[in-house]
Amino acid sequence: SLLWLKRRLVSGSRDKAIKYFVDGVTEPPLSIDSTSYPKSSHTDYVLDLAKTRDESVLLSCSKDGLIKLWDADSMQCGGTMTVSNGAVNQMAWFADSFLLTALHNDR
Repeated sequence: SLLWLKRRLVSGSRDKAIKYFVDGVTEPPLSIDSTSYPKSSHTDYVLDLAKTRDESVLLSCSKDGLIKLWDADSMQCGGTMTVSNGAVNQMAWFADSFLLTALHNDR
């Protein structure tokens, strides 16, 4: 999954990490993964990303059944929602109504 957030490219993928590409040419991406954030990172594939209207919060969903909220500046996890016993495949943030919807597979 790819997303533009605060003039940065953000990716989530099968390596279970969320990566912020600040300058893809000269700098390696900043990574939220089990090595750098062992208590708050996803434990399975990151399947989708979303952002709040003001771009202050990044949302990620995963095959681990969780949606996580990340502070867009500090990359710290601000909260975790358990949505499913299976994968949360996609989500959409409706900023005008403060509504988050998720498409998931229950086991």
